[in-house]
Amino acid sequence: MAVEKIEMVSDDVEDLSRAFRALGDATRLGIVTFLCQADKQGQGATVGEVSKAVTGVSKANPRISFHLKELRTAGLITVEKQGKFIICRPDWGRLATLGTFLTAITALSEAIAV
Repeated sequence: MAVEKIEMVSDDVEDLSRAFRALGDATRLGIVTFLCQADKQGQGATVGEVSKAVTGVSKANPRISFHLKELRTAGLITVEKQGKFIICRPDWGRLATLGTFLTAITALSEAIAV
């Protein structure tokens, strides 16, 4: 059975690496999971809501701000100011790209195992 090659350029590799590195932290993985669940209604979540979900305290703190910055830098979330609130949302397109990559890797492993 022929195994298809996954074509990637250097920028793609760096981009994926940055995203997976960001998700490699348990707190950040929890934040992304929470934001995906919270965004089902299309509203996203405030920084306070993210903080409460992760730490149990609804007040934003430097630790949560750091993790949100890392996720934003990796392109996994978007942050938007709405009045006095900062709203966080998952970047669905970016997450879909990661899913597509993992699906391609899984298909390769299944083809090799046969």
